Amino acid sequence: MRWLFLLCALVAAFDLFAGSSIEVCYDFGCKQRQSVTFDTLSLSKIAALFSSVKSPAEERQQLRLAIAEFELLAAQYTPTGNDVGENYREGMKETGQQDCIDESLNTSTYISYMLEQGWLKWHKLEERAFRAPWLFDQHWSAQISQINTGTRYVVDSWFFDNGQPAVIQTLADWLDKQEPIQP
Repeated sequence: MRWLFLLCALVAAFDLFAGSSIEVCYDFGCKQRQSVTFDTLSLSKIAALFSSVKSPAEERQQLRLAIAEFELLAAQYTPTGNDVGENYREGMKETGQQDCIDESLNTSTYISYMLEQGWLKWHKLEERAFRAPWLFDQHWSAQISQINTGTRYVVDSWFFDNGQPAVIQTLADWLDKQEPIQP
């Protein structure tokens, strides 16, 4: 009977340090995909960002920071720490560089995870947003909507280097290509 107690204690201790696996993609158009397991301590730091949120606007501000934290965590296990904001010609050869397809899929995955954990109370995940004002100016972004108003926002981590807070702006401003505000 004592061995059963020790086995249960060992399993519980392992579970304490086990985290959640999330797929991260990179190298333009998600050419590379890697499953990353984030440790519970790191995830609890992200969860703490939402512990005292009192409004939708405050939740969006914390969401910007949470996306940055997820990117920093992913960079510990993938080459995404090399990601430089936007797409620059030299960066296309750099392993770990992300285009808007990679960024929008990863950000959507992170938001989905946060919703599953119950960290977000004021917003829900929507399909990714797409704009194509010109043939060679296409862009993708993660998208959320505020539950009580239906207002849609993009959550766009493509503009800045890995680990910087994401841009959150209304879908209308994003579609009009309003200049994003530096984090």
